[in-house]
Amino acid sequence: TGTIAAQLIVVTASGCVSLPATSSFQIHAVPLVDFDLPVVCMPAGVAAFTNKSTIADGSAAQFAYSWNFGLPNAVSTLKDPVYNYPSVGTYAVKLKVTSKDGCSDSLTKSLTEVYPQPMANFAVTPTGVCLGESITFEDQSNPLTQTITSWVWQFGDGNSSNLASPVHTYTSAGSFVAKLYYITDKGCVSDTAERVPIIHPYPVVN
Repeated sequence: TGTIAAQLIVVTASGCVSLPATSSFQIHAVPLVDFDLPVVCMPAGVAAFTNKSTIADGSAAQFAYSWNFGLPNAVSTLKDPVYNYPSVGTYAVKLKVTSKDGCSDSLTKSLTEVYPQPMANFAVTPTGVCLGESITFEDQSNPLTQTITSWVWQFGDGNSSNLASPVHTYTSAGSFVAKLYYITDKGCVSDTAERVPIIHPYPVVN
């Protein structure tokens, strides 16, 4: 890249040599296109793309971007766009970058990490107890192709737990809506499962 000087000298059949003719022209840098692919979790389908394109002359701040997210009319001209995918699948994501001098290049990557929402499920044993007795909450969730990294239990009485299968003792009688959701190693959040354990009061003997 840079300013190049070209020179032409003509030699005739009789051996005469011309004066040199010189002309200068510019060789501009071509963008080196690159970007990071996100992990996408359903049902929101949020995909945040990170541009990593560079150029030898340091003029990346003047780039023009053209993204195609692999679906009809799914395009953007932002540097670091966000797109919401409608469903699980494999998508060909293409980024074209054009420099301030009109030089361009493009790169296509295959987005494969689009995960369905994992399902939460748990069992309550027993489903009804007398006041002061403990209830076991057993995780029976299906994280699909993912791995559970953290659990969020809410017992419906203001208490919570992050254990996989906690044991809880309620301090008052009644019906409580216990809930569970979890987060996977891909950063996906499950749906929320609910159960209603019943805490029976002790009879009053008089």
